[in-house]
Amino acid sequence: MSDITGKFVKYEPSVQVEKKAGGTYNAWRIVYEDGRGDIKSISKPAAGLQYLPALKNGLESLVAGDSFVMERQEKDGFQNPTKIYKSGGAVQQATPTPEVQPRPAQAASGPNTFEVNNQLKEKQMKFDELRQPIYVRQTALKAASELAEVLKLETEQAVLEQAKRFVRFIETGDTGSIEDMPNDDIEVD
Repeated sequence: MSDITGKFVKYEPSVQVEKKAGGTYNAWRIVYEDGRGDIKSISKPAAGLQYLPALKNGLESLVAGDSFVMERQEKDGFQNPTKIYKSGGAVQQATPTPEVQPRPAQAASGPNTFEVNNQLKEKQMKFDELRQPIYVRQTALKAASELAEVLKLETEQAVLEQAKRFVRFIETGDTGSIEDMPNDDIEVD
């Protein structure tokens, strides 16, 4: 990981950047002053911000003159920003060797990806819990209708009653009375 510290100048959420092979792509750009007083900029594809809420929120919260830390991770030979936040101290002088910067206990950029994923999983589990009885009834009705000929169920009501018996067995393990079950003897000629 290679962090960048600097003094924020401006953030441009949508700029056209030229590709090396020709053409352009939509990108975001941050302009900042490094520890030596040089003005620098970083441009990255704009589409990537939708997957990095901590970076997007951090960029939008900075104002001109703020000192900041931008965390980056290397992927496929590129240093990709993952998070940016205001720092309390002065901008550090640029050094040729990378240094590990201390991270604040909690950045003011909103929930992290782990928390968001857990919240989404909890919502999905609650949704599945509510939908589970519907799935059971659908499956039982399908099984009863497929077995209607074998069990000699001649009316819709008989098929529905068989489906209810399947649901009861799935939910409670109760098979009911032997007299309630249809005769499943197969006549062989």
